[in-house]
Amino acid sequence: MDLDATALARTQFAFSIAFHTLWPAYRIGIASFIVALRPKWFGTKEDIWRAQIKFWAGIFALGFGARAASRKVGQGDLLSFRRETGAFNTGNLGW
Repeated sequence: MDLDATALARTQFAFSIAFHTLWPAYRIGIASFIVALRPKWFGTKEDIWRAQIKFWAGIFALGFGARAASRKVGQGDLLSFRRETGAFNTGNLGW
């Protein structure tokens, strides 16, 4: 398999699209789960629910930190930055 610049660029774009699809779903899911745990803790006042909230909030914070660290100041989203600069210019490939 010959890995030319176009194949590498497409592979990089595929990884970018995959992460842009998975990270929002992950963050929305974890946040929704934490919100669902709060009434359980408020209703029962059992420490196990508070421990679960703290644990999942820490996991959420890791995802939030990874997202914040991957952004460049003043440039917004990395994927939109790549599209705007023409980093995925396909030339005369017919599509």
